[in-house]
Amino acid sequence: MQIKLLAFGHLPKFKGGKQHSGLANVAWFIANRLNQMSDTVDVVFCATDVHKSKVEIDGLPVVGWNMPSLAKAALSVPFRTISLLSSLVKLCRTYELPLLRTLSKAILLDDAIKKNSPDFIHLHGCDAAIYIRSGWFKAEKTIVTIHGIHGAEGPKRLSQLEAAVGQLNLKALVFVTSQVSEEWVRTYGQPGSKVIVIPNAYDSSAFYRQAAARKEKGGAKMMYRLVSIGSVSDNKGQSRVVEAIARFQTLTRKYNVEYAIVGDSAENESVKQVLNLANDLGVLIKYIPFLPPNQLRELLWDADFMILPSLKEGFGLVFLESIAAGTPVILPKDLPICQEDEIISSDNAVFLEDASVDSILRFLLEIPQHSFVDADVALSLSDHDWHAVARQYSEILLH
Repeated sequence: MQIKLLAFGHLPKFKGGKQHSGLANVAWFIANRLNQMSDTVDVVFCATDVHKSKVEIDGLPVVGWNMPSLAKAALSVPFRTISLLSSLVKLCRTYELPLLRTLSKAILLDDAIKKNSPDFIHLHGCDAAIYIRSGWFKAEKTIVTIHGIHGAEGPKRLSQLEAAVGQLNLKALVFVTSQVSEEWVRTYGQPGSKVIVIPNAYDSSAFYRQAAARKEKGGAKMMYRLVSIGSVSDNKGQSRVVEAIARFQTLTRKYNVEYAIVGDSAENESVKQVLNLANDLGVLIKYIPFLPPNQLRELLWDADFMILPSLKEGFGLVFLESIAAGTPVILPKDLPICQEDEIISSDNAVFLEDASVDSILRFLLEIPQHSFVDADVALSLSDHDWHAVARQYSEILLH
């Protein structure tokens, strides 16, 4: 049986979109790998950040938009457009969403559904509640993947959207970790949909260890190279790494620590704050706004550790990519990814007590005690790629 699936979301920058986020990577790889299962699923990706009406990327049809195509879609079915607008006025007011942008995305999605007649659609994040409640596609034919939870501590409008998703009767509500799923149930109660946990994976064609002699990561040496990969923010903790390095430099000079940050534009206010902090504290750092996967892999090959002391993560795709490249990771022990079986372990990671400067400093002072071999690190994650994830989504669609 051949199933038609319409996926909706952003594309990562290295595939022609504008996004640096792990969520965009996940949306792309699930759709791409499902589409490669040609005997089971045909996929069309409807992308909000591709400004062509239709392109093909790596064999996957991608529907985008521009002003002429959006206007044509809106005017070709005026009554549907008016109905969408009517529904969205109230929804956008309730959830404090920008009406024009939300309406544009809803028209794009509705037009893609009308033209492709999918059996199912795949949405990501709590905004899914808006598109389902304002359109004509049935909730029971929709899969929604949740990448993290804002909960009671997050903005009210987002917790309201999450609660709304939980009330829908979906084909499946997929969570990327068990911990996120459990927190969701504690916060909002048992969802009205079937709940499935499918952890994320990594792209084995882009992230793998260097084809060379076995290389030590960490251990006793005079220089250690650390790298953080991800959006620059207080949550991700790049500033806390800088502060810890500054304190480390006042305590010992037995060995040195180099630090590189990859993520976001240099115009981002958070980036400016981290760079200014490093300058004020006398910490030399290398900042790189963006690297495509092949260059990111090479940076990881040269690093001893990838450190990301996040306060909160839905999953943390960069941890998998680093491990697959043979570089161990440094992360707080309570992050959701640490609770999943056969992913993060002492074979590929050093666990921080928490995301604080003190915990990072403790690691820096003990860094010679942590020794890994890149081949062993990469081997610890050898079976966790996107093809396995696609098979699990295929099972949802088929049953």
